[in-house]
Amino acid sequence: MSAFDTIRSVAILRGIAPAEIVPVGEALAEAGIDVIEVTLNTPGALQMIETLAGLGLQDTVIGAGTVTRPEEAQQVANAGGGIAISPNTDADVIKASKAAGLISLPGFLTPSEAFIAFNAGADGLKLFPCEMASSAVLKAMKAILPLPCRFSQLAVSVSTTQANTSL
Repeated sequence: MSAFDTIRSVAILRGIAPAEIVPVGEALAEAGIDVIEVTLNTPGALQMIETLAGLGLQDTVIGAGTVTRPEEAQQVANAGGGIAISPNTDADVIKASKAAGLISLPGFLTPSEAFIAFNAGADGLKLFPCEMASSAVLKAMKAILPLPCRFSQLAVSVSTTQANTSL
């Protein structure tokens, strides 16, 4: 079983303010979210990952999204993150993520990108953007990809106001 096998849900935190990270992170963990992803294009992302990692949230993996350069993987690991999620397939980013001890979840849209990701050591795949692929396309790709093949394919936006009041 890979580290990716137990992941059922990923909360993507993009543009969150540092003052909101603790209450939102605690609410997400309490709600049973498996992964909290702070996108690296959010100002202060690495510090927020470090803050979340320091909370000791049980059964919740903390990590980064929008990991697009190899050096960012080590920065995420240094901040206490456990997963690197990318919007694209970059073998160097995947290899750097694995070398840093992170779960690697790159984005892909084509079978070629999926094979590049698996050959580089990815733990799973993120179909991105998922709106561009129908269930028939996904089924056809699963038929040719290495087994077992797991996808993270659905992204849902929730504002921090909704997270604070709903979770």
